[in-house]
Amino acid sequence: DHDPNQLATRVAGEEAIIVFDATTNTEHFIRSAEFHTAGADVGFIVPTPTPPTFGEVDPTVFAELARSYEAARVEKVELELSSLLTLSRSGGPGVYELSSSRVAGMDVTVLAATDANALEGWLTKHGFTSRPALKAWLDACVQRGFVFSAFRYPAAEQRVTTRAVRISFTTPTPVYPYLEPADALPRANGLRVWLVTPERRAWVDGTEAPLPPRELAATTKLTVPASIAALAPASKWVSLFIDARRTRPAADVRFEPAADQLEVPPAPKVRTI
Repeated sequence: DHDPNQLATRVAGEEAIIVFDATTNTEHFIRSAEFHTAGADVGFIVPTPTPPTFGEVDPTVFAELARSYEAARVEKVELELSSLLTLSRSGGPGVYELSSSRVAGMDVTVLAATDANALEGWLTKHGFTSRPALKAWLDACVQRGFVFSAFRYPAAEQRVTTRAVRISFTTPTPVYPYLEPADALPRANGLRVWLVTPERRAWVDGTEAPLPPRELAATTKLTVPASIAALAPASKWVSLFIDARRTRPAADVRFEPAADQLEVPPAPKVRTI
């Protein structure tokens, strides 16, 4: 959301699970986010390569993965003098409504567009405020042939946490829709991504950027929650990435097969004396 003077909404925290079924080239993108907002409601747009389907996921899957990760960590003791620990209807010419539904407490409309101006007009008509950086971002996604999922979520207070929503779509390579409008506010916290795939995969920024995310684990020894394991039964590898960048690089992220398939065990618990 945006007001005439400043952006009204900031992403305070974000966590995602990406489950990839290589047999059908289907990605299941599960996202939970927390927003700080001064608006009456929160709206956000998720571009995907193909029209998606939606579902709600029990948000405890994030905690289940975290517990499995913590249980797999070994304790490491270090002796130091001192230490610092760091952690379809037509919406008008050029834009088309493919579907509308309600999922995880949010209203979502899937849009196809051949004209960024028409897409911007639809969004403005439906309560999404516009600005030049958003227009440029929409145009870049339209040129790539993406479809757009426009979510709206009522904001009863200034701090809003969305329920876990699953967005499923076909893609030959799992992706994270990372590209943002150029004037997006810096994030207050980093991003945690759980990647569930049939083999070890590496985080690849779509454009050269400093300070790449840390890979904290890549292993077949973590327990995948049953509700998401059923989405891709052959996907046994779980990788955990932490991206501490407050400003994202100007391109989407791809997860390509890693150069080696050696396991990376979860980072040890360091107890400093």
